[in-house]
Amino acid sequence: MPKFVLKVKATLENIASMRVEPNNQWAVVVQNADASERCEAYFSRDEEMDLQESRGTAHFIKKWPMENKQSYLKIIDPKNLCKEEITAEDSEEWVALLAIECRGLEPVAWLPKPGDFTVTTTGGSVFQEVEFDDGIWAEYDAEADEPVSINELTSTFEVCR
Repeated sequence: MPKFVLKVKATLENIASMRVEPNNQWAVVVQNADASERCEAYFSRDEEMDLQESRGTAHFIKKWPMENKQSYLKIIDPKNLCKEEITAEDSEEWVALLAIECRGLEPVAWLPKPGDFTVTTTGGSVFQEVEFDDGIWAEYDAEADEPVSINELTSTFEVCR
């Protein structure tokens, strides 16, 4: 079964960390095996569903038109591969945040949404429900008297072995 890793890169200005929320609901565009159909998949680590005619479970299940079997996605935890946060040291570097195993579908794009991250500034202020607009989030840290921002947020899915 193919495994994919979501890697994210951003430029951090006066940001100590952007931490993935513990029970984050991920939003990903997936496509079927022949790339003729796409849909948005919403899933979280704490919600698993039973697969039909199987003892297994998955975090997202899709039945594509004209296909007999269920396609699915399952969050996996390869040892020491994924991080829970992007830190100042990771600025402008690719960071693996999520690993998934797929059958009958593959991820195409990650859709960042409010609530994915809690951001802590270098001045110690905390921002929740961070919302990106075209890969950019900007605020002002009044306690530290400095602008803070996350720019050029980009992502890619890579096949993982």
